[in-house]
Formats: sequence, structure tokens, C-alpha cells
Amino acid sequence: MMNGRMILAVAMASLILPMASATVTAQERSFACEGGGVSDQAALSKRTDNFSMQLILSIYRDRWDADYIRAQCEAFAEGEPYTITCLKDVRDWDAIEASVPDDYFGMDRFKLAEFVPDEREQGPFSSDSLKFCRGIGAIK
Repeated sequence: MMNGRMILAVAMASLILPMASATVTAQERSFACEGGGVSDQAALSKRTDNFSMQLILSIYRDRWDADYIRAQCEAFAEGEPYTITCLKDVRDWDAIEASVPDDYFGMDRFKLAEFVPDEREQGPFSSDSLKFCRGIGAIK
């Protein structure tokens, strides 16, 4: 049977432990992956062997990243649950692929390559989302 002091100690520990882990997380908040840039080549190659489509998918991945980063930082700013971590482990490749225009699928790499420059120029861009996050203190 627990006495009053033991109950108080357990209650205090249940409050302190989550705060301690949140502090550690707050100090390490970043969307970067350990060891620097992590290639998504395996994920891209798994979806297509068409090099131009891999370029297109990487552009749409970058757009997905920008939207995800912005959404997580907005949640941070609003005091809602958020996840700031290496994006490699959270990317939704099915959603990324679904965001690519249907017309691109089935095109040969030469025809598809014509669309790459225009696609690269369109936003959103991760740098804008990261700037927003830094501005509100969600990341360093």
C-alpha cells in the first residue's frame, strides 16, 4: 500500500519526466537528419526507373517537405502537438506520388525532362518554410 509521500513522489515524477524529455526535444528541434543530407534515391528508385520521373518526384517531395515543415511549425506556434524530426522517416511517398500530375506518368524520360525546369521554379520552397520556423523559434 502506498503512503502519502510515495503517492506525491509518483505524482511529481509523472509531471517532471515528460517535461525533462520535452526540454531535450526542444533543444534538438531540427528537420535535418543525423549525419547530414540523407539520400532518397532508394525511395525514388523503388517508385520508378525513369530518371526524369525521379527528378519530378524529388521536386514534389520538396514541395511535400515544405508543406509538412510549415504545418508542424504552425502547430508549434499554436501550442498544438507537432513533430520536428528528420523528414526521411515521416515522408508520405504515396501522397507525394499522388500529387504528381497524371499526365506525367507513362511519359518517356525525354518528354518528361521538358517539364523539369518549370516544375523546379514553382513553390512552395522548404527555405521559406524553414525561415518561418526560425522566425517563431520552432527551430534554430
